[in-house]
Amino acid sequence: MDDSLRIQKEEGHELLFTEEDVKNAKSLFVPLLAADTRKYSIIRDSATLAVTSSPADIQLTSEGRAPTTPEWTLTANGTIINPAISNGEDKMEWNGTLNPGDVMVISKDGTVSINGSRAGNISGTVPEADAGENTFIYSDEPDSSHNCTIEVKWNDAYY
Repeated sequence: MDDSLRIQKEEGHELLFTEEDVKNAKSLFVPLLAADTRKYSIIRDSATLAVTSSPADIQLTSEGRAPTTPEWTLTANGTIINPAISNGEDKMEWNGTLNPGDVMVISKDGTVSINGSRAGNISGTVPEADAGENTFIYSDEPDSSHNCTIEVKWNDAYY
């Protein structure tokens, strides 16, 4: 019987500790990798903006100390064509037409649902909100009505 403790570090590499190593160790350090090392507030913040022109600024203030990725909900009051949201660095776009009454939700991972049904993914990158004050820019096509309501929801993040 193998008397060593095997810990998979990454594919093809293992850390090996014998039973003797574990018994004699004053401490044992095992490095782990977390996909997201931030901690998030359990309180969800939100901001709502009535859009009547394109481009339009969306203001958001995150009270955390680390960037956070918001979830976006756009409710079309008129016809909206190819809506996009940017923070100046990252931009996400959805190519298509929303009819009056349609509700589009863009999740943190970029998945899109319209009226509760999955409708693909955004193109580009979902922009993050930095700690403090943020300005996002909404835009759509010139032939759009530019008439929609945007709600942004986020959890403050901390390191």
